[in-house]
Amino acid sequence: DYSYTSMFDDVDSSILRDRFAVYITDAQYTEQVKTELEGLEGVANINANLGVAEGFVTARNIASAVSIVLLVILLVISLFIISNTIKLVTFDRKEEIAIMKMVGATNSFIRWPFVLQGFVTGIFASGLAYLAQWGIYKAVSEYIVSSYGESFISLVPFATVAIPLLIVFVGIGFIVGVLG
Repeated sequence: DYSYTSMFDDVDSSILRDRFAVYITDAQYTEQVKTELEGLEGVANINANLGVAEGFVTARNIASAVSIVLLVILLVISLFIISNTIKLVTFDRKEEIAIMKMVGATNSFIRWPFVLQGFVTGIFASGLAYLAQWGIYKAVSEYIVSSYGESFISLVPFATVAIPLLIVFVGIGFIVGVLG
């Protein structure tokens, strides 16, 4: 029975230093953590590639800004499409609406079917968008894992964000559909 640790029994412990790996959950704190670790007693060397960390922070910030702009543009386009669809349906049914008005139907009685149609359209579209998001995330994550491996980039499994994301998609679909 041979143990690798028994090879170092006669070696002074000051010769071989302990080595620690510190993982940072947010890359924007890399420089701050490096500075704090350098101030600790007994720390001989710190290997932190600040250029790579700053690159990741910049890429994340750009991706966030582009995502917000795209989200706003898509919301405006969705409202425009839904409202135009309802206007076309209203124009197509103007004779029916006129007849309902003549027999005493209130504006809200006439409006509710259109609100319901917008609601159904919004929920259906949000469901399709959610499924598309799931498929795209799965394809991109499989590509990243097959190309770079899991050692370089750790990906969040879609299952961990699936329910909150579904709630957000359905909520936005409901609001956009009803407002449209």
